[in-house]
Amino acid sequence: MKAMNGLTHTEIVGLKRQLDKEQTRIRDAMHEEFVKRNVANRELSDATEVIQYSETTDDDAVVNVLNDAGISTMTRASTQLDLIEAGLTAITLGKYGVCEDCARHIGVKRLSVNPTAVCCMPCQTRREKNIPHASL
Repeated sequence: MKAMNGLTHTEIVGLKRQLDKEQTRIRDAMHEEFVKRNVANRELSDATEVIQYSETTDDDAVVNVLNDAGISTMTRASTQLDLIEAGLTAITLGKYGVCEDCARHIGVKRLSVNPTAVCCMPCQTRREKNIPHASL
């Protein structure tokens, strides 16, 4: 039997499991990246103490690029965790699978592919093309 959001209990449980699994994967990856960056920073610190750079080198530029890339990766991961948490909260509140824009069902196929989706495909397409929703 379909719930008010158009999903069966079994579908919701499966999607929640998918969100939980992705949340764990991202948290583990963030932890691994954090540890890796700390080790790299320590190694760089040790190396600079030995070499004693007296001016900016190409190595400094490489380190800056790698740091920026690491920050971007962590920012994307953090944003994804926020979306997952919003999905898990919506499940708890019984609002999961309802389009933010038109209040129609998002659909299990779309949610299976993207369990953090907050819009149905027509509304997502409108958002991406910056077309206002008819009700706005």
